[in-house]
Amino acid sequence: MSKQVAAAQASTAPVAAQVDGRGALLVPHSAPGVDKGAQPPEYQRILAVVQQAARR
Repeated sequence: MSKQVAAAQASTAPVAAQVDGRGALLVPHSAPGVDKGAQPPEYQRILAVVQQAARR
């Protein structure tokens, strides 16, 4: 069971990349009060589609 939990956690971990030689999250963590404009434009479009579908 612990192997399954570890695999699930690894697959949902934030994606990081190298920017100017330093690690950086590709999609910043989202939390209440965080400006949604800080998210990449592609992420914002995906989120808008998901939110619109949830309203139907």
